[in-house]
Amino acid sequence: MSNAESITYTVQALGQGGWQPQGSTPDMQTALAAARQLLGSKRFRQVKVDKQFYDRTNARSVTTTIYDETFARGRSLAMPLLIGLALLGGLVSFAVTYYLMRVPA
Repeated sequence: MSNAESITYTVQALGQGGWQPQGSTPDMQTALAAARQLLGSKRFRQVKVDKQFYDRTNARSVTTTIYDETFARGRSLAMPLLIGLALLGGLVSFAVTYYLMRVPA
């Protein structure tokens, strides 16, 4: 790579207000380690590392995302709760129907 070319890796994190730059470095491994550390901190939902290649001779810049990871949340209770409520509703409906339809002896 000549002096007219440069590569920069920018670490960004997705917070409440959108993507926020967390730092830049010329070293890819440092940027990836920083992104993984931010993701592990659980303060951000998503992190990414962008590689920016700049060619001063041709006044050209190319940006590529080389790492994009989303924080994997723990198992949600929403689906089991919904299934449980549906089963409970079915049982209550059955009991009410049984009670109303029974023949007096």
